[in-house]
Amino acid sequence: AALLASGYLLWSSATNPAASSSGRFMLAVLPFANLTGNVDQEYIGDGMTEELIAQLGRVDPSRLGVIARTSAMQFKKTTKRADEIGSDLGVSHVVEGSVRTTGDRIRVAVQLIETRSESQLWAEQYERDSKDLLALQRDVADAIARQITTRLGIASANATIEARRHSTVAEAYEHYLRGRYHWLQDTTDGLHKAMEHFRRAIEIDPSYALAYSGLADTYTILGSNGVLPMREAYPLGRAAALKALELDDTLGEVHNSFAAIL
Repeated sequence: AALLASGYLLWSSATNPAASSSGRFMLAVLPFANLTGNVDQEYIGDGMTEELIAQLGRVDPSRLGVIARTSAMQFKKTTKRADEIGSDLGVSHVVEGSVRTTGDRIRVAVQLIETRSESQLWAEQYERDSKDLLALQRDVADAIARQITTRLGIASANATIEARRHSTVAEAYEHYLRGRYHWLQDTTDGLHKAMEHFRRAIEIDPSYALAYSGLADTYTILGSNGVLPMREAYPLGRAAALKALELDDTLGEVHNSFAAIL
């Protein structure tokens, strides 16, 4: 019995995805569920997921690790339980969310879950006008950051969320979200649609660094996939990436775009 008990404790310690001895927690933002009943609204949830991952990654990297979007997106529309996801990703906590629309209103529901016990630590709903996506996104990100710092004991001084990542022009921001949604489909048709939306976002707001970053990423994939000749795609992608760097070199996405070109 003593051996069994000791073995269980050792196994439990090795497989427990909670904070390590250094006090660092691992968290995953799962893809937000689209409950609007309209596939054309899928980009709203995907955009919310991507932005939360980016913003929560800034809270305090030494105390809170956030799983990359590519790893989290595999659980889109999953039926797995929170404890199974926690085991698969090695995380102690997950953020789950959903998006609904009623008329001109968007409602986002969010909850923070401890994976091992599958217990809900916090839940909230936010509702805004559909033209105010950026404000809604900031509210959700700020609320989650505050809850994480409180629930997990992370120093709140390092939990400042940077608000100015996206264009303050609602139409430009929506085109960026649609562009990223189509880009993630990884099809020729999707990439061409993504390019149209990124270009439109830039036309509306020429100072939008992330839109240039998205355009650079699109050229990179079109060249890599052979849809466009490399001698045509890469110079255009490089120019877009350099413009993004010129506009805002503090954004990780911008450096990632230029690295892909290199």
